[in-house]
Amino acid sequence: KLRESLLLYAENNGYPFARIWLDSLRFQGGALGAKLHLDQGPLVSFSGIDLIREQPVSTGFLTRYLGIEAGNLYDRSAVIRARKRLRELPYIKLEADPKVAFNRDEATLKLDLSRQKASRFDFLIGVLPNSDQSGKLLVTGSFKGEWRNAFQRGERIYAAFEQLRPQTQSLRLEMNYPYLLDLPFGLEGNFSLYKRDTSYIDLGYKLGVSYLSGGEDYIQAFAENFRTNLLNVDTAAIVRTGSLPDTLDVNRSFFGLAAAVQRLDYRNNPRKGFAFALKAGAGTKKILRNNLITGLPIEDPYAGLPEKSFQYRIEAQAEAFLPVFSRSTVKTGVQSGFLLAKEPILVNEQFRIGGARLLRGFDEEFIFASRFAVFTLEYRLLLAQNSYLFTFFDQAWVNAQTASTPPGTDPDDYPQGFGAGFSFETKAGIFGISLAFGRRTGEPLDLGSPKVHFGYLSLF
Repeated sequence: KLRESLLLYAENNGYPFARIWLDSLRFQGGALGAKLHLDQGPLVSFSGIDLIREQPVSTGFLTRYLGIEAGNLYDRSAVIRARKRLRELPYIKLEADPKVAFNRDEATLKLDLSRQKASRFDFLIGVLPNSDQSGKLLVTGSFKGEWRNAFQRGERIYAAFEQLRPQTQSLRLEMNYPYLLDLPFGLEGNFSLYKRDTSYIDLGYKLGVSYLSGGEDYIQAFAENFRTNLLNVDTAAIVRTGSLPDTLDVNRSFFGLAAAVQRLDYRNNPRKGFAFALKAGAGTKKILRNNLITGLPIEDPYAGLPEKSFQYRIEAQAEAFLPVFSRSTVKTGVQSGFLLAKEPILVNEQFRIGGARLLRGFDEEFIFASRFAVFTLEYRLLLAQNSYLFTFFDQAWVNAQTASTPPGTDPDDYPQGFGAGFSFETKAGIFGISLAFGRRTGEPLDLGSPKVHFGYLSLF
C-alpha cells in the first residue's frame, strides 16, 4: 500500500515515470527489513491539448473545463477524470478514450471528439376548450429555440415566445457564456417580458455569475429585477370601493444563489438518472404609485400600504428516472415555488402554473399561486432513442393567498391532472401528442373538455 500511495502521488504531481523498488532484504530481531528506493524520473509538464479528428469545441474551453493547461505539472488523475467530464457535455461525443503522448519532459492530451446534436427548436400547439366562451376552442402556441456551442465556446443561447391565452404573450431571452475571458467563472444574462391581456405588463432582468462544476452542473450567484406596469386601471371601481385593486405597479429586486446537478443518461429521452435545480433569493418590493390612481378625487388609497417590504422567493425542481424491465422507465418529480413575505402578496407577483409544461390538464397559466408544489408520476414505454408512449398523473398543492383573499377563506387547493400521449421520431423531427384532463378540489371531473397538445422538436 505504501508503494502504491507513493507512486500515485508521484504520477499526480509531475512524475509519471517514477519507479519504486526494494533491495537489501534482511531478517533481524524477528522483523523483516528492506531499503526502499525511489527513482522519480524526469519532471513532466502538460504542453496542451491536441484534437485528433475535428474541433467541435475550442481548446481554450477544454483547457479550462478539464483543468489541463500548458505549463501545469502532469496529473494522471486529471487525465482519468477527463473521460467522465467530456461525456457529461451534451454537444460533443467522445469517440475514444483520452490518450497521452509524452515527448521528453512534456505531455500532450490527445482527444478524439466529434460534434453531437444538442441545439433544438420546438413548438407546442394546444387545442383547449375556451373557458371564457362556451362551445368555442382556444388555440395556444409556444415556440422555443436553444443553441448550444454555436461559437465553439460551450455557450448556450435560448429564446422563447408563447401565446398562452387571448391577448397574452410572453418573450424570454437567455445567454450563458462559460469561462468569460478565460476566467474560471461564466456569465448569464436573462430578459423576460410578459403581457397579461390588457391588464399589465411584466419586465424581468437577471444577471448571474456561475461556476461550472462539470457538464450541466453549476453554482451561481445572481441579481434579478421584476417590474410590473399596469396597462389598464378600473378607476370607477377604486372610487366606488375606496380600495386598491389586487394588481399594482411594483418593482422587486432579488439577490440570491442557484445550483443545478444533472445525471441523466440521455437528456432528450432519459431512461435512468436524476436532475435537480434550486434557486433562492431575498430582496425588496417597492410599490410604485400610479398617476391614474393618485389623481382620483378620494383619500390616498396608498396611505395604509408600506412603500417597501421584504420578500423571499424560492424555486426548486427535481426529477428521477427509474428503469423498469428493459424498455421502460418510471419518472417521479416535483416542481415547487414559494413566495414568502410579511406583507400581503399581489396577484401580479404570484407564480402562474397550469398547462403542458407544468400541471397538465389545465388551461395555460390558469392557476395563480403564492406557494405551490406539483408532484408527478409518469410511466414511459421506450420505443426508440427519441420515441416513447407515456401515461401520467400530476398532483398539486396550491396556496393562492393574496391581499384580496377574503378573511376566513381557505386559500389551499389540490388540483389533479392525468392523461397519456406519445412521442415519435421521423426524419423531419420528433412529433408528439398528448391528451390530459384536470380536476380541482370540489369540482367534478369533466371528461368532455380534454386538453390536447401537439408538439414538434428538431435537433441540430
